[in-house]
Amino acid sequence: MEDKMIGRLLSGRYEILEKIGTGGMANVYKAKCNVLKRLVAIKVLKEEFKDQEEFIKRFKTESRAVALLSHPNIVGVYDVGSEDGLPYIVMELIEGITLKEYIEQRKPLSYKEVILFSYQILKALEHAHSRKIIHRDIKPQNIMLLRDGTIKVADFGIARFSISNTQTMTETAIGSVHYISPEQAKGSVTDERSDIYSVGVVMYEMMTGQVPFDNTNPVIVAAMHLSADPQLPSEINPDVLPGLESITMHAMNREASLRYQNATQMINDLDALRENPDIVFNYPIRHKENGETIIVKRPRPEHIAAAANSTTGSHAVAREQKKPELQPAHREKPAEHPARRDEDEQASREKILGYIWLGVKIAAIIAVVIVLFNLYNRGKEIFNTLMETGDVPINISTGSGSSESSEAPREVEVPNLVGKRLADVQNDERYADFVIVEGGTDNSDEYDIGYIIDQDKKAGATVRPGNTIKVTVSVGAKEVKVLDVTNVEYRTAMLALKDKNFVVERIDENNDDIPVGYCIRTEPAADELAADGATVKVYVSLGPAIKMVETPNVMGKTYEEARKLLTSAGFVIESVESREDAAEKGTVISQSVQAGAKVEEKTAVSLVLSDGMKKSMDYYINLPVAPTQFTVTIYVNGLQVYKGDHLANEGSLYVPISGQGSSMVEVYIDDRLHASELVKFD
Repeated sequence: MEDKMIGRLLSGRYEILEKIGTGGMANVYKAKCNVLKRLVAIKVLKEEFKDQEEFIKRFKTESRAVALLSHPNIVGVYDVGSEDGLPYIVMELIEGITLKEYIEQRKPLSYKEVILFSYQILKALEHAHSRKIIHRDIKPQNIMLLRDGTIKVADFGIARFSISNTQTMTETAIGSVHYISPEQAKGSVTDERSDIYSVGVVMYEMMTGQVPFDNTNPVIVAAMHLSADPQLPSEINPDVLPGLESITMHAMNREASLRYQNATQMINDLDALRENPDIVFNYPIRHKENGETIIVKRPRPEHIAAAANSTTGSHAVAREQKKPELQPAHREKPAEHPARRDEDEQASREKILGYIWLGVKIAAIIAVVIVLFNLYNRGKEIFNTLMETGDVPINISTGSGSSESSEAPREVEVPNLVGKRLADVQNDERYADFVIVEGGTDNSDEYDIGYIIDQDKKAGATVRPGNTIKVTVSVGAKEVKVLDVTNVEYRTAMLALKDKNFVVERIDENNDDIPVGYCIRTEPAADELAADGATVKVYVSLGPAIKMVETPNVMGKTYEEARKLLTSAGFVIESVESREDAAEKGTVISQSVQAGAKVEEKTAVSLVLSDGMKKSMDYYINLPVAPTQFTVTIYVNGLQVYKGDHLANEGSLYVPISGQGSSMVEVYIDDRLHASELVKFD
């Protein structure tokens, strides 16, 4: 069926182009703003709900909520309005897919993606919660993913302000039941911790590719949120980081008081995990039958690096180098579980590899012994030859106890070659007692290419002349390609650059094209090589600069001439009045902003137009003969210009009146029309 909205023009500026989405209570359209010449998305309440108070109320709630929000990870709202009784919201057009679609395509996601996406969702909620707004419908279907990895949280349709934050199960969309918190499921009071629970469910789905609780009956799913323990993510995906699993299960604790109490706490743990993927947190993630909670520990997958030594908070500890054993509760039937069979096969392979490795080590030891034995024999031959030629001074003891000695062997001090150019020291006579050779190269932030950064013999030690000094030569600083973070939210860009070991320096500047808080460019530029650990300047948008314009002089201009001059200069005409003046009628005789003044663009200007000068004349009235006393009232174009009491014996009356052009003059005797005529004042 053809959509009647396609092609419509809302509020005289938004041209509906096509439908791009539909929800429970509204449709979303792609539209063009003919004023700002940009594409937008417009959410319009469905026709069938425009007379239903609950849906109107819900739509207004969303309008009110998003009007208070402005954050790079929340879909921006430009305008709200109504057309033929249908309210609508004008939003930024997102070129991307939903997180739900991305999960379905890529499941399970890598731990880096889970951290990156979760971090942005939580930053959006941190902002909303600071405005006392609870989203209450966090699910991957309501989260947009841009091509550059930026997350945008959308659809505050059932948001509640925390001052009135109750919600019953019947008010929650059926499609959201897989992500609702236990308190939402039973209709209890909800707050920001309910959003935290939903984020935990979204993280669970990203890590495993499935929701923690599922059933065709939504009521059963809601009940599972209230009383059941989900399977641990690591039991579904063994590659899940222990720290990430702990954060997720802590967020999904059935008791709101035992979860993260706000988004900031959860962000801090994600930051710590990003810095050290081997960190674990001592959060309870299993429930006993008596309602208590226990901590479940598990070993890391073998391909993940060994533990680092960093910690975070009172709940974080560094991973031990030794692998802990699995808890029996994880594997009740080892013989039948595929993971146990894999472990047995792995153990068998490791045993075989161990035997092979032992053989390699024995062979290596034998080879070393042979080499040392040959070197010893060769050295002995050289030593005997030198003794015979007299090149080596020695002491020989006689059998009688008397001795005859030659000169003591000469020793020289090892020079400090670090910081000197290899080519220079090899040709320097001061180092003629040594054989200086390149023993290897390495990156160096301190020394340029070709300079010595290390030597195998310690400077200051004494050795025999002719010794060889092996030196390590600089090949310059290690270079890393600068990431392209153009149009990426600053925080996300900063984390990505820091992961590449860059130092980030933020510089804010105005920009007409890049949204506020997003990156414009970097120095060095994207894809250029920079030294490892170098500083990268990141230029961040402050939005368009405040433009100053000069006020044109519109005095004496007609209104149309003045309007064109002012609007083309960037001004807005606020009001137009007129008054009697000697200037030509219809021309400007006053402007509220002085000509030549420099003011901000879009400043409002008020104009006063000349109404021309009125002309006067004596108007003759023939008075009636009865009654003997009466009141005379005269109107010019409906405006009273004279009123007075007169007697019938006066006969006639001259009254001075004024006007412009042709004007209607009416005379009333005691409120009864006595005479009327069109009078020309020219």
